[in-house]
Amino acid sequence: MEYTKRIRHGDVGEHLVAFRIMRDFKWPCRLLGIDLGIDAETEILTEDGNTTGDTIRLQIKSVASVDGKSFSITTSEEHINYWQRHCTPVIFCGVCLATERVFWKQITALEDYSTEGVSKKVSFCCEHDLLDARTVVEWRKFASPDAAHELANLMAKYQSIIDDTEHSAFDGETCKKYSDLFAEGRGIRQKVESILAYMPWKITGVQLTKFKAMQRTLQIRDNDNEHHWSTVYYN
Repeated sequence: MEYTKRIRHGDVGEHLVAFRIMRDFKWPCRLLGIDLGIDAETEILTEDGNTTGDTIRLQIKSVASVDGKSFSITTSEEHINYWQRHCTPVIFCGVCLATERVFWKQITALEDYSTEGVSKKVSFCCEHDLLDARTVVEWRKFASPDAAHELANLMAKYQSIIDDTEHSAFDGETCKKYSDLFAEGRGIRQKVESILAYMPWKITGVQLTKFKAMQRTLQIRDNDNEHHWSTVYYN
């Protein structure tokens, strides 16, 4: 059985990324024996070495060398779609074997990975996407960002607006009050959607279904309130 150059380069890249994470970040990093589009997983630790319960999954690709200030690695649309569906953050790592530099890019639902053909590409900036001392702070932040900690409070506020607008308004004062509440609700919805666009793993399927139902309820009530407001105003 031949140990081909392609396999060897892939193994070197995977072990190099794991080594750098364990040495520089002091986080555990496990290489996965069965590769279905994810090569490794690292567990996020606090500065004092305690686990946060958050993990990041890694896809690792190696290139022989990198010329210029940027480069791209081609992958398949199937893989991009697979990574975007993950319930934990996915990092695509590009390894330059000639210099042993590691570059990284988070796979998000909002990024455009299109090319002219059927394949997709992940692009790296050799300056800004380099894995270095700053990376540990960035990874820790997007794995468990401050905004995500607000999610429970935002959902509770969203529910309180539903509770406070349960009864229809038939006078101008109440219509104005409801209008302000619905505007607040739209702001909360935007914040929640922003969190979920980058961190879908922060909400369960049941919670997401509930949130969408709450959205529909508030939209219907907002429309009804606008109708009542126009009736009160013009009469």
